[in-house]
Amino acid sequence: MKILSKVTALLFFAVFMVNAQEYQEQHKEQYQGSSSSGTTNIFVEQHQAQHQEQYQEPLVLQNAQNTSSPQHPNTRTSIYLHPVSLLVGLEAKAPLVYVTVEKPFSLYNALIVKPSLWNLGDLLRVGSDVGLRHYLTGKGEGQYLQIQGGAFYLSSDFIFDTSIDWNKEAEKKRDKKSTAWYDFLGYYGHSYKYAYVSIYSDVGIGYGCIAGKCALIGDYNFGIGISF
Repeated sequence: MKILSKVTALLFFAVFMVNAQEYQEQHKEQYQGSSSSGTTNIFVEQHQAQHQEQYQEPLVLQNAQNTSSPQHPNTRTSIYLHPVSLLVGLEAKAPLVYVTVEKPFSLYNALIVKPSLWNLGDLLRVGSDVGLRHYLTGKGEGQYLQIQGGAFYLSSDFIFDTSIDWNKEAEKKRDKKSTAWYDFLGYYGHSYKYAYVSIYSDVGIGYGCIAGKCALIGDYNFGIGISF
């Protein structure tokens, strides 16, 4: 009996030790699992924080764009009238209208569009010049060089022609009463731009062609306008 009781006690002790060892292993796995889960949570939080920072970057870029420098005043579009031509037209009691539109690309270069209308009774001319103005100062004003070409419809009872000798003009009456006028000129001028008023003047020289006959021509412009 004593031997049986001892064997039984040893069996209970062995079972107790096995259970205790399994209990310790289970708790160790749970501790390791909770540890790795905590590490994972930290990584997820860091990842979310990085995404939040990345999400805020476009807002920073938008703020930078909103605080960009305003448009330079000399890159505004300007529209000019030509008072000398208007006065001549009023004196002759006939429309003689020039309008110049300046559309800058930058402080160096600008597109020039100059429509015009002559209506002098027996002579009608309508069309437009188109050119490119280059500011030598790079400030959108001051001295400039300009090239421009024009195309016009011309109708008159008399179409004037020019002989090969450019110093003499021969007046000839032609059968047709309408024709095309083409010209191509280069200009040198100066522009002044203020807060509300813009002024320019230039002088040009080039060739004009009427009814297939070309001659050396000159031109002078004085314009006063507004910028917007």
